[in-house]
Amino acid sequence: MDRDKSGGTGLETHVASTLAYLGGWVSGPILVLLEKSNRVVRFHSMQSIVTFGFLHIIIIVLGSAGSLFSLAAWQGAMLPASLVFTVLWALVLAFSIVLWILLLLRSYHKQQVLVPLAGDIAFWLMERFGLDAPERDAMAFQGLGGELPHHDERHRARMQDSAMGSAIGSIAVIIWSLFPFVVFNFFSDYIAFYNSTSQGGVTQLLR
Repeated sequence: MDRDKSGGTGLETHVASTLAYLGGWVSGPILVLLEKSNRVVRFHSMQSIVTFGFLHIIIIVLGSAGSLFSLAAWQGAMLPASLVFTVLWALVLAFSIVLWILLLLRSYHKQQVLVPLAGDIAFWLMERFGLDAPERDAMAFQGLGGELPHHDERHRARMQDSAMGSAIGSIAVIIWSLFPFVVFNFFSDYIAFYNSTSQGGVTQLLR
């Protein structure tokens, strides 16, 4: 079999790896089941499941919390909490979209990306399920066959992987920094303690 092609789909390895990220965590299990031999494609599929599955759960939890605290039953007392969860939901969603685009572009251009923590969990899951995993150093290497790079290429691979980790970390820090900026500049009136009182059927919020 051509080492630059996926054994399960017949597509080139970088194309199959890109498809593993295209549908988020939904496309990951599909490629895991279809791919029988290509270790690189299976790794990207597993990494897609772990990365976007976790982010999807966080987005659902934050969105649900924001909706819960905005219910009329709270009589506006939990509006600040609703605002916080809504802003966090937007930040995590923005980060997920940026990471999704980044993984699509890098995998399609045959540049392997080992997502911090999620990549380690993907390797662990592949070992637990008895799936052949590519060499960790090879995941930062330009080649797609899963073979080990040469010594000089291995050094360049580590540099690229480190740069990618720094880029992802920088994006996360920038997005998180936007949170207090938005809250304190546009929603400063809601940053306070509120006390609800009712008189004559009229409810008032005292700050």
